[in-house]
Amino acid sequence: MNDDSQNFYNDLQDVINRIPTEDMYIIMGDFNARVGWNNQQQQNLSNSIGPYTVDITNENGEKLIDLCTINNLLIVTNTFFKHKLVHQTSWMHPGNKQWHMIDYTLVNKKFRSSIEDCRMYRKAAGAIGTDHHLMRIKIKLHFRSRRKMVQKKVVYDPIKMKNDNALKQFQKDLIPTLSDATDKTISIDEKYDRFVEHMKTNAEKILKIDKNRNRKRKEWLTDEILEIVEKKATAFVNWQNHRGTKLEIEYAN
Repeated sequence: MNDDSQNFYNDLQDVINRIPTEDMYIIMGDFNARVGWNNQQQQNLSNSIGPYTVDITNENGEKLIDLCTINNLLIVTNTFFKHKLVHQTSWMHPGNKQWHMIDYTLVNKKFRSSIEDCRMYRKAAGAIGTDHHLMRIKIKLHFRSRRKMVQKKVVYDPIKMKNDNALKQFQKDLIPTLSDATDKTISIDEKYDRFVEHMKTNAEKILKIDKNRNRKRKEWLTDEILEIVEKKATAFVNWQNHRGTKLEIEYAN
């Protein structure tokens, strides 16, 4: 095993380990590796390689496949897109003049759908002074907006908080929950958290403002005042309808 090659993969693995798992990352370059289906058994075992290969796997190719398999995040994207041979291979062997695919793009497996295409361009190689052809990938990113979960604030009814019957019901419903105080298997912090939660639950059930009630009612506008207003309005209507002195006195009072 070539030490330089192994050191390269060790260093690459160290970099991958530092990347948050939820992040998308792309690794591109000359791996000097050939990958392909040497046999049916290998094809059944690996899901890191697509069906469109041009070589058989060599030693460096095995290391590349191992990198993809171990991380369970990477895919050799070149092999998942069907192109003419001239657009798949990236380098020609100077001795036998055969073309090979040794440049690859690796991407997190969960972002595979973001890669729309991967192919080589031969005409661009001469302009940049390399015997490797230019590799191009098309990426379509799918962004999702994250909705911030805002907990609704419970508004308690000030009238109910002054109502004796409502307060008695609140206290009555709270009594059964006090059994946690004598439970020796529960820590003090947990007892406190449970008590606070019981308080909130009971308060929301008994003391919160009713949905069908006008939430704009002022704190001073009590049921007693509303009853007086209703009587005053009724007395005014009776006085206007009958115009009697007695009814006028009732309205004035």
